[in-house]
Amino acid sequence: MELSNRTCHVQQDEDALVVIPQRDIGEFNYKEFEEVAGRVVEMLNNGEAKHVIVDLQHTDYVGSQTLGLFAQLDKTTRRNNGRLVICSASKHEAEVFKVSNLDRGWPICPSREDATVLIRQLTTRVGSRVQVMCGSLEGVAGEVIAIRGDRLLVALDSGSPGVFVELHRSVTEIIHGSPKTTSAGKTCRD
Repeated sequence: MELSNRTCHVQQDEDALVVIPQRDIGEFNYKEFEEVAGRVVEMLNNGEAKHVIVDLQHTDYVGSQTLGLFAQLDKTTRRNNGRLVICSASKHEAEVFKVSNLDRGWPICPSREDATVLIRQLTTRVGSRVQVMCGSLEGVAGEVIAIRGDRLLVALDSGSPGVFVELHRSVTEIIHGSPKTTSAGKTCRD
């Protein structure tokens, strides 16, 4: 799925929509961004995605109306058990988020990869199904029974009852049901 106009480009990454403004969003081009944001809200409400990553890599300024649209996207993602994450904000944009206290409600990450990992961390819960991505347990699935910071305690489906392992979040993928679909992966660190 891809959606774009002169102001904004949207692409799907697993269960997240990545919204990439192509230039500063102020009063003069707000209407074009509003059209795309409206379509993103529809997609979230229709279950086509759960999360939104706003990647500001091509911008240095977002206006107050645009911040209002971000708030609407945040409200919609939370209503659908998802999250809004901002990434690649310029120093100027980061200062706007800080002064307006929006950085308290919206995580701001340095890169899109970091935003994807953060969404996975924020949405992994006790009871989540995960699959090991590497090492001697690669491909083995299990259920998260405890979370300790960046570590997951997983009860493995290995055929032997009572097999538990503690894994770093980065070596697991969330399994969202059957057939298996997963969140974005990371490189393996045993």
